[in-house]
Amino acid sequence: MFTENFIPHGHCYLWKPDLVGLHIVSDALIAIAYYSIPLTLIYLVQKRRDIPFNWIFLLFGAFIVSCGTTHLLEIWTLWHPVYWISGMTKLGTAAISLYTAIALVKLLPVAMAIPSAAQLEAVNDEIRERQRIEAELKQKNLALEQAKLEADLANRAKSEFLANMTHELRTPLNAILGFTELLTCDSNLTTDQHEQLRIIDRSGEHLLSLINDVLEMSKIEAGMTTLNPNSFDLCGLIARLKEMLQLKAESKGLQFITAIAPDVPQYIQADENKLRQVLLNLLSNAIKFTVTGSVELHVAAKTALNDGDSSPDQILYFEVTDTGPGIAPHEIEALFNPFVQTETGRKSQEGTGLGLAISHRFVDMMGGKLMVDSKLGEGTAIAFDLPVELTPAPLSYANLSGERVIGMAPEQPTYRILVIEDRWENRSLLVRMLSNIGFEVLEANDGQEGVTLWQNWEPHLVLMDMRMPIMDGYEATRRIKANPKGQSTVVIAITASAFDEERAKIMATGCDDFVRKPIREALLLSKIAQHLGVRYLYESSSQTPLLQTTEAEHLTEIKMPKHEALLAMPSLWLEQLNEAALRGDRQQIYTLLDYIPDPDSSLKSALTTLVKNFRLDLIANLTQESASESQFSNHL
Repeated sequence: MFTENFIPHGHCYLWKPDLVGLHIVSDALIAIAYYSIPLTLIYLVQKRRDIPFNWIFLLFGAFIVSCGTTHLLEIWTLWHPVYWISGMTKLGTAAISLYTAIALVKLLPVAMAIPSAAQLEAVNDEIRERQRIEAELKQKNLALEQAKLEADLANRAKSEFLANMTHELRTPLNAILGFTELLTCDSNLTTDQHEQLRIIDRSGEHLLSLINDVLEMSKIEAGMTTLNPNSFDLCGLIARLKEMLQLKAESKGLQFITAIAPDVPQYIQADENKLRQVLLNLLSNAIKFTVTGSVELHVAAKTALNDGDSSPDQILYFEVTDTGPGIAPHEIEALFNPFVQTETGRKSQEGTGLGLAISHRFVDMMGGKLMVDSKLGEGTAIAFDLPVELTPAPLSYANLSGERVIGMAPEQPTYRILVIEDRWENRSLLVRMLSNIGFEVLEANDGQEGVTLWQNWEPHLVLMDMRMPIMDGYEATRRIKANPKGQSTVVIAITASAFDEERAKIMATGCDDFVRKPIREALLLSKIAQHLGVRYLYESSSQTPLLQTTEAEHLTEIKMPKHEALLAMPSLWLEQLNEAALRGDRQQIYTLLDYIPDPDSSLKSALTTLVKNFRLDLIANLTQESASESQFSNHL
């Protein structure tokens, strides 16, 4: 059927056997090769299924197999004329070839997009480089983590060192300054002995200020300083600063003036301790380097920008001016660097060069900016803005008038106070200080003994040193407060730490309050009065006990000046008293009170009580009304 009696294709070759053999061998080898190539392609596709468009290899395989089959038929038709079969095979080969060609044309753009070997090598190089960088980065991250761990360990070591140094430096000063204060009250001492005690006290205070400056700078550099805002009496703060520095200024023949604008709020919320330290540093420097003339502190109120909920209620402006030698322009830039002093400071051989650096950092922390304006030979003005929040008057008042407590007011219960302190000299100081006032005092030299004594004696108040052997103050406080009876016991921590942040840790243990070493008698007694409601007698002509009460009770207790008595005073005197009250100038008020004709008058006594209790606002209001009424009467 398929031969139709055709002559075999190789009939003419029969006359030449060598030629027939050549065709047979060639076609056979081609067929073998054509059949082996598809097998290789199929194996490749099976093993590398990730190769893109691998179906084209299968088409190539089918095309090559078809070609191989045609070569086998070429051998067969040498003797058998199956030309129809050979033609159909070629037709199939043609179809497969055509389809493969069309598919290949369509695939060409995609194939052209395949990266070349050079491109692939470049990509591989990039990958290897990236892997190398990632490995280096990982190594650096490990190194950074190790460095961070070492830095944390170093910071902890620095913190422990600072804590230990604070304790070791301030604790001996507690005994030095405390016993000096007690001895100063001894009336049997001679004038020379009192002067020697004052020298010891001044030297101790100077040493304490140097220690505080160095430790404060170390805290700042270690990033351990934080803001601790609280509500306080700004006018009272400035009055106490003036009282503290007035004698030093007068001893140099300097005028020391504090001026507070009438619109400055009396009660604000800010970091009182840091503001006090900034003002104290600036004023102390001004007095130290000013030979003649004056030192002035001006406080004014500026309008706060209302930028939303986070904006402050008020911005206060503080400026300290002096008539000192001034600062050279080239020295101002380095003025706030730690341990850097101006030429004037180096010549005086005083200070450490830390006061302004600390002040600058503190003002920055509180949201202000310290500015300096100085001219050689004319003086210096240092000013800063301070954002503050307004706050109502506090509900209680502590005695900060500076008058010494000499005993307990009559008709009070006997208050029991337990002193827990490991150092004998500090324990002895507290026992003597409190016993002299009239408290009943017992002592313990460690926390364990203190807890046992507290259980048996049940004191009203415990003065607890926080760093002690055997059992520290933290554990002792926790044990006392864990007992139901301990809830009514007031625990005041005693710490030599200079860190404000220590307060949170102390209060978290259950302490009701804390005082720092060196302990000042006035502050300690004020704390005791605040928590127990103790009333004291003071070393003054009136011997008037001041109460620690709520505001309503406080105003009831104070005997207000009579309106008629104020009207009897000259209008000029009333105006001057009003201005002094608005400025917060207690010294000037006391001077004006001496002009009251009758030394024992109720007017002088009532006004003195208001001054002692820092109710300068009441004096300002009363004198304003009386001055206006007096002027109106004179006009008529």
